[in-house]
Amino acid sequence: MAREFQTEEEVDEYFDERQLRLQAQYESRIRDIDSQIIELDDKLQTTETLYDHNAELAQQRERLMDEYAQQSEGITLMERDLEIKRNRYQMLDTLFAETEDREQREEVRQQAIQTANEIQDLKTKIDTAKRQDYENKAKTWDEVQKVNTKIIKNTNEIEKTQKLEDKQNNLVSKRDSIVEKFDSDIDKNERQRQKAKDKLPKTVPDRVVDIQGYGWTDYCYGDRIITIPISFQARIPDGMTVQDLQNDVLKEMANNAFAYLIDAGENVPGAGMSWSFDKPTGKGDYHFDARGISYNHPEVLTPDFDGYILTPDGYVRKK
Repeated sequence: MAREFQTEEEVDEYFDERQLRLQAQYESRIRDIDSQIIELDDKLQTTETLYDHNAELAQQRERLMDEYAQQSEGITLMERDLEIKRNRYQMLDTLFAETEDREQREEVRQQAIQTANEIQDLKTKIDTAKRQDYENKAKTWDEVQKVNTKIIKNTNEIEKTQKLEDKQNNLVSKRDSIVEKFDSDIDKNERQRQKAKDKLPKTVPDRVVDIQGYGWTDYCYGDRIITIPISFQARIPDGMTVQDLQNDVLKEMANNAFAYLIDAGENVPGAGMSWSFDKPTGKGDYHFDARGISYNHPEVLTPDFDGYILTPDGYVRKK
């Protein structure tokens, strides 16, 4: 059953409270997601470090591979030189066989011996260089493998953090959806607030009227009465008359007049007065208006009326 409201204050109180509940509900969920996102942020910070480390390792590996490739270049040059010397020796050997002059043959033989010695010396250097090259390459390759192992380890960690990034992205999307739903619910609450206000009972015109009457009380064991004129103003909604004022309002005005007389030092019997629109009269009655004494209430009353609700905006009819 839809709730019925009588005043804007009731509407605002209800929908303000509902907005606070919505805020508390959604803010709690958002704070929980935010704490998870922050926790993942801390873990994902290591990912950037791993990426940077892998970039450095890749450069180190490239330098090692260049070094690995360059280590054999010296041997290649010596082997080319060896091939040249062997060809020269072969040429000298042929020339020695074809030369008949003794002195020329001796000169060729000496050159051939020198070349043979150079060949032998170069072969020894090549063998030594190959052994050293093997050791160097083995060492360099071992360093390359160590770098590869580190890269693989970092890559595995990066793949793990990729799952965390996916989880974080899902959390961000979930948070955005909650914020969007929160905004939607707040807008809905405001629309319902306005709709409730549009359905409120409309205020009715009212008017301020002057009211005259008398306060009275009896004395001499009820044989005589005392009266005092009373005047006041009251706000009355259309459809109501002075006679519709509730008795407690009129009784209050009469008691105010009684208190006024007591404060003025008048000797008035009893503990209060009753109200009458008409002036009570009788033999031996005492009327204060004969002395020019009356009570005028200083404020305009806004009393309650049956069938109406008094709001800050005025009177509205009850549904």
